[in-house]
Amino acid sequence: MSRNQKKIFIPRKGSRTTASVSKGIPQAEVGERVADFITAVQKTNNPKARTAQFEQMSQWSRVTVDSIMANRDKTRSMIPILDKKRVKLSNKKSDKDTEFIQATYASFNREDYIITQSPTKDTIGEFWRMIWQDGCKLIVCVVEKDNIDAENDEKCYPYFPTKEDTPVTVLDGRYTIKLTKKWENKGFATYDLTLASTDEPEVKEKPPVDKDKDKDKAPDDDSKPRVVTLMHFTDWKENEWPDIDKLGPFIHAVSNKELHIIKRITDDYVPPVVLQGHLGLNRSAVVWVLLILMKQIERRDCFDVEVLARHVIRFRPGAFSNEMCFFVMFATAFRIAALGGWSTNDGSTKCLCDCFAL
Repeated sequence: MSRNQKKIFIPRKGSRTTASVSKGIPQAEVGERVADFITAVQKTNNPKARTAQFEQMSQWSRVTVDSIMANRDKTRSMIPILDKKRVKLSNKKSDKDTEFIQATYASFNREDYIITQSPTKDTIGEFWRMIWQDGCKLIVCVVEKDNIDAENDEKCYPYFPTKEDTPVTVLDGRYTIKLTKKWENKGFATYDLTLASTDEPEVKEKPPVDKDKDKDKAPDDDSKPRVVTLMHFTDWKENEWPDIDKLGPFIHAVSNKELHIIKRITDDYVPPVVLQGHLGLNRSAVVWVLLILMKQIERRDCFDVEVLARHVIRFRPGAFSNEMCFFVMFATAFRIAALGGWSTNDGSTKCLCDCFAL
């Protein structure tokens, strides 16, 4: 899985990185001295170094167009995916397996996520293959409940069970998803699921486990069903203003669940959290920003919503195409700041909601 480490920009000596901007005064250009440029070029005076420099520069603009065109029946939109960040499925288990899925890895420091679209009747198998392959333990669904329908191809296919006696099976019984527990909260529902597979288990080296310290922890056993939690925010239509007093606590609850899962992990691998929206844009991008922001608030690190929004746009083209969702992000950010104990002034949140909801 691709992981993106946080990069800190350090300006070269002599470069201008900031400038005053006022009426009638143009902003200064950002640049570097010629001597610095020559020094940098001299460090890449061999083909291998030049190739590495090109790869580093061009990787963010390299998009998967051929795969999108070849798999038009598996994607709800023709928005391209950055090749470096797309999820690639293993095709070693079956001759019928393909490696394409409309999903993107979305990383920030060590917080790893997958942003993906609503499964269709034809792609539900790829969805659960992805969950199994990456060992995902948490799925966050932000598609409204009345936009989930098995008969309408334009809507999200019901890919998870909502009743204990009605399991979901995909790929001719290769994967079985069962509901073990469900409970309703204000504005969202939480489902405890089990995911079982008939695939042959992969041979893995088991990490050492302290029986006394980690008696409640155990690495995934491919021969046994895995526990997966799905949290579904049920009433957020993309073109309507949601109830921030419900969305804020939902983000807080998801963040707490993430922490609970991490505490139970026995090795260094932290499985990505899956954020599923209808097209994998707007609402799912908002949730990504808010979950990262929640961690920053808890650490009293920083509070820069716009920087996080720009970050998600880098690896998810079209992440924000809906103005309403964009401002929902800002309003909810202030709400979760209050929930996290950073701010106690809910008046600013109400003011934002009143302005943006107009």
